[in-house]
Amino acid sequence: VPKDEELQEYLKQHAPRDFIIKFTARLSPEEDRLLLVTLPAPGFDPDLKAILDKQKEPVTIQAEGIGELTLNRSTNWLQTDADWCGGTVQLIFDRGTEEELAAAEELARTVLADADGWNSRLCAFAAEQLPKVRPGDELPEDLAERLEAESLQIWPDGRFEVWLHDADYLWEPSVRVTGTVSGGPEEADLEG
Repeated sequence: VPKDEELQEYLKQHAPRDFIIKFTARLSPEEDRLLLVTLPAPGFDPDLKAILDKQKEPVTIQAEGIGELTLNRSTNWLQTDADWCGGTVQLIFDRGTEEELAAAEELARTVLADADGWNSRLCAFAAEQLPKVRPGDELPEDLAERLEAESLQIWPDGRFEVWLHDADYLWEPSVRVTGTVSGGPEEADLEG
């Protein structure tokens, strides 16, 4: 069904997420789209409401050694707050097959088992790389001590992405570090 861009934008702005609307439409003469007869309006249907409620139920899974992962429907990620160097880091996996999830979980357990070591490596790497991106007179050691991990995303093929921020908020941009679990950090970029 071709979209009416103007109507679609209006509905995105004015209709809340997971909201049931009703309208009357008829099939076009070419029978390839619906033609609105009435404007969309709030609606209620007990059967649709039951389907919507079922779709909105939280989806969680238990990951051994990691904890409970919850599906974030807006990104289709499974995520949890994992223990990381005396605090927490948002641990993220793409929602995939059972085999992909098992592989990502195993890689995450490897990283989390040595969170202090990984944190040191990531922060030191980022601090060494940033002067190339953000010239200044700050020593890499000083910056490395201030960096703090916010999120860690791991893919089943061994790749990872970590977002770091300046814990003292002396500068606003975040640092994105990518690499592989087997090879360590490979690239750091200043974002924002």
